[in-house]
Amino acid sequence: PAGTDARVYGYPSNSNGELISSSGMIFSNSNIGIDQGYQMIYSMETKPGMSGGPVIDNIGNIIGIHGRGELDEFQSNYKEEVVKTSLNNGVPISYFISYLKGEDASYTPQEPNSIDDLNALTYRQWRTKKDHGGKLGIKYNSLLIEMLQDLGVNDIKKEYLLHEAFSRRSQINLSLGLYNEALSDLDKATKFSSSDERKKLYRRSKASILEISGQTQLAIDARSQLIDMYPNDPYNYTLRGHSFNTSGSPEKALNDFLKALELGNNEADSYYNIALAYSNLNNTYNAFEYIELALNADPRHPSSLRMKSSLLSKIPGKEVAALKAADRALEFSKRDDHKLIALDQMFQIYLGQKNLKSAESILFKMKANWPKSHTFLSSSALFYARTNQYKKANKQLTASIQNDPPKYSLPSLYGRRGTNWQNLNEHEKAINDFNLAISLGGDKKFLYSFRGHSFASLGNFTLACADWKRSVKIGGEFTKDLIDDFCQ
Repeated sequence: PAGTDARVYGYPSNSNGELISSSGMIFSNSNIGIDQGYQMIYSMETKPGMSGGPVIDNIGNIIGIHGRGELDEFQSNYKEEVVKTSLNNGVPISYFISYLKGEDASYTPQEPNSIDDLNALTYRQWRTKKDHGGKLGIKYNSLLIEMLQDLGVNDIKKEYLLHEAFSRRSQINLSLGLYNEALSDLDKATKFSSSDERKKLYRRSKASILEISGQTQLAIDARSQLIDMYPNDPYNYTLRGHSFNTSGSPEKALNDFLKALELGNNEADSYYNIALAYSNLNNTYNAFEYIELALNADPRHPSSLRMKSSLLSKIPGKEVAALKAADRALEFSKRDDHKLIALDQMFQIYLGQKNLKSAESILFKMKANWPKSHTFLSSSALFYARTNQYKKANKQLTASIQNDPPKYSLPSLYGRRGTNWQNLNEHEKAINDFNLAISLGGDKKFLYSFRGHSFASLGNFTLACADWKRSVKIGGEFTKDLIDDFCQ
């Protein structure tokens, strides 16, 4: 039953054959069937390779089979490695006993009617569903929260499970784009948790949701509060540095990244972050210096290899070295989106070399795995435009625009599509796209110049000259000759 002390035994992958045990507590043991049999939830430090080991209670009975440890998604995504929470799923031994007796060991899904049922079910939904259970998950977590809040103040289930239920519901709300609800649930998770480490994690997650929802300054404020509370934690400086980068303050980002390094965070990630800040400050020399330090710390660090490729690609004659770095980044990247970025870097380098055959071969690889990604659609459009296939280019750009690309990319996508319309002599369509790019904050000195060309092509030199003059006024010196020729 819940509250029982227990141990898990197993042979971790890196233990050289040594048997390891870990102690903890059973949090819940559902009485209804749960997907894949994971009805037991317990708190123990487990490691990869221990799956299949016995879960043994405090009097020596085998009560379950260890299945999997839960991931800390927030830290795992940040560090690009598996970071586990201390929560685990196991299968009750009763299934195995039924199987040995020749009985039906399958389960029939049932409606949950107890705290243990709801806890096991919501954990499983959270773990296996892309939306962590969606609206049904909201329903079951809300019911679980209601039942837990009715327990006494010192009840062990309330102490250990209530904050987790609020946290799960927060993540479901986040997946549904309900940011205010997600933030409210995280505040409640923080309130009800008795663990300082969990409180710290919830506060970090809150700052991340603020940033995801576009509230960058509030995210910075939240991370500043974390720094005040935990002044010697380098991770908080790192996260605030990323927020400063997002908000266009690379100097402040650099200061935070350097502080994280000073506090002892001397892993490859730290050197990479400093290099990124220097790169954003156009200090290529220092960016290279810190990228080399990152790769000395970890020669297989994907982000550093990608940045090295990017920096080298800007130096004439370093294309081969840039390709080699991108290829190594592809080899060592664990995340699909990072593999796609590495491939795109290789594509851009080949295209810059006018090696169209190699560029096209990279596109084929991108299309095979990510045919609807913004990166593939945008890069294939660039390839078609370079090869004068403007209709195909615009087909890809339109698909990218309609496929929810990053908001910062929209001005460029509309601007590029507009120039392709110009090459097709479709100037009304070009003007419409330039209007959209301008309204979305695109580079106006170029966009006014391009739109002016289309107005001129349609014979409207009044509007053309007005646009060219706007371009010159904000730094578009390249437009002066057009004014001299057509606007006197």
